[in-house]
Amino acid sequence: MNEIVKLRWNWIGRDGGLPMFWYDQSKVGNYDTAIRILDRPPTHRPLARTTRRRFHGARLRAANVACGIGVSCLIAWRESQAPDSLAANHPARRSHGNALGTDVPAGEGTQLSRPVVSHVSTHSVDPVDRIGFWEEYNRQALVGLSCSSHSPQGLLATQTNVELGGLGLADIAGNEHVIERTPQTCRALPKDSVFVSLLTEGAGHAVFFHEGGCLTPRTGDLILYDTRRSYLFGFPSPMRQLLVDIPREVFETRCATGEVSTPMLFGRVSAAEGALVSALGAVLSDWATGHGSDDAGGTEDTVLDLVRTLAAPRLGSASAPRAAISQLAVARDYMERHLADPGLSAGRVAEAVGVSARHLSRIFQPTGVSPSRYILEQRLAKAHEELAGPGTRHLTIAEVAHHWGFASQAHFTRVFRDRFGRTPGETRPSRA
Repeated sequence: MNEIVKLRWNWIGRDGGLPMFWYDQSKVGNYDTAIRILDRPPTHRPLARTTRRRFHGARLRAANVACGIGVSCLIAWRESQAPDSLAANHPARRSHGNALGTDVPAGEGTQLSRPVVSHVSTHSVDPVDRIGFWEEYNRQALVGLSCSSHSPQGLLATQTNVELGGLGLADIAGNEHVIERTPQTCRALPKDSVFVSLLTEGAGHAVFFHEGGCLTPRTGDLILYDTRRSYLFGFPSPMRQLLVDIPREVFETRCATGEVSTPMLFGRVSAAEGALVSALGAVLSDWATGHGSDDAGGTEDTVLDLVRTLAAPRLGSASAPRAAISQLAVARDYMERHLADPGLSAGRVAEAVGVSARHLSRIFQPTGVSPSRYILEQRLAKAHEELAGPGTRHLTIAEVAHHWGFASQAHFTRVFRDRFGRTPGETRPSRA
């Protein structure tokens, strides 16, 4: 019995739950799993019914080819069904190290300004074929893995892969499921990257089994791990994660030179670490959703510097001072999370970032505004959004002002009119 199976026994025996991890125990050791091959046009059924075979040698290669054809055909078909206006806005074909290399829109009626590599959903796939479809898509687009789901609905998941400079960013959401990268998979489907996974949604804890133990990340936590080593990632509730794919040579050059021998969990050690993780999540979320800066190189630099600041001390690498670009990300994120606090000030932000007030001003120079002005602009933008919405008519202007950190309604009205050319009352939508 290998280590991962032992860990499953220990976890179930100690806490009496999570039977989903035991369900696919047979996949560890003999790697006996299912493959699907295309037997009809994807308009009827994307992939054929399950055929059980052992994944090794020539059969593995044949299965990969057959499934690859099915997934690629389905994605190409979905792209062909997109409206002409969407197809015209697709980025150019990009390989980004995977065999799919086909760009598709990120969702129904959604256009992202980011270079989208691919997007898929299992919702339109026959339930009996969803697992095989998901495994094959990830093998080509991200990493080889096996998957299982115990939801009565089957696996319901979506994934969008976008480029972030020389990195990959995957926005993954789904219901309850388990993914596993076994030692056999690591050998058969090698992947030489460091993954940085940030859990952004989900109730309670996920579990991350690895050769040396078990981690229990929760929403807001970040896990950094080596794709050359086996692991099992279990989500006992609906989840969403933002996953950064950092090629090893990039990680060693830009982040840390130490070996990632065991997964690392970040976000709980200190307030400073939590601020770094939160800032990284904000940068990734903005990029994934098409908000914020369109500067891919600058955003990539910010992500790598934040990862370096987190990982280098634990890996024994020399910890260089944080770059101004990542300090700016931490400062902005801290401001965004504390806009409702009337006591938020440039001095407090500087203390949270770990710099002097003078240095904070230098950090903000590229934005063209001072830290204090940035706080004011963000508060006004949030208040304007709330006042213009039809669902806040029950709130008084004083309540909106207080909600966004303004101590005085008179001051709020004055700066609001200066910024938008109209009073808060004039901003509200007319009653029907």
